[in-house]
Amino acid sequence: MSGSVFSGEQPSRPDLYAGSRRRFSGMGTIASGFVALVLVLGALLTSELDRYSSQDEEPPLHSQATGSARLPSAAAPAAPAVPLPTTAAPPAAGSASPTPTPTRTAVADAVNTSVLTTVNRALDDLGCAPVVIEPKLVSAARAHMDTMIATGYLTLTAPNGTGPDARAKAAGFRGTAVEAIVLGADAPAQAAKIGVPLPAAADDPLPVTVRVVAKEPLKCGYTSLGADFRRDTRNVPITAIVLGKK
Repeated sequence: MSGSVFSGEQPSRPDLYAGSRRRFSGMGTIASGFVALVLVLGALLTSELDRYSSQDEEPPLHSQATGSARLPSAAAPAAPAVPLPTTAAPPAAGSASPTPTPTRTAVADAVNTSVLTTVNRALDDLGCAPVVIEPKLVSAARAHMDTMIATGYLTLTAPNGTGPDARAKAAGFRGTAVEAIVLGADAPAQAAKIGVPLPAAADDPLPVTVRVVAKEPLKCGYTSLGADFRRDTRNVPITAIVLGKK
């Protein structure tokens, strides 16, 4: 009776061991697959680490300490050095040379050229020969201008009683001379048109800011010319024009 009970309800010991072997065998297969996967992943990770470690040997592009940038090693080659200029550097601020002002001779030349151009154009309209700039008449005009600026008078006759002829002879000119004086004309050319005008324009109305001290209408026969242009102490422009005949 007892033998029939054990044979129907409990498996034998060999059967128990066989089931255990089957269970352990399945688990071993899973473990082996897991180990293989880990090995494969480890090999891939090692390869990637080796690759990145070789790149990290180059220093970083930006230095955190200084903030300066380093050019990559694969950058294009630098341009060849440009030689320094051999000219001197410009002067520092505050030490620059002042802008040169025109000399009195340069101003006198510009004034006389402007007056000469205007007068010769008018003489050509009259059918007359042109005049030339005579340095001695320029000196006579300048000397008279110096006296007028210094004394404040505006007349043909100087305080010492000399007139245009006497002043021209004192400057070394051999001939006769006449003079025109114009106050308020801003340019020598304008003063020439007003002070030594064409006969037909001699009585034309003047600009309100211009005053004629002495006028000498043009005519043929003049050979020489000299002029001066200044501003008086009130910044009023004054022009003196001397015409001479030899």
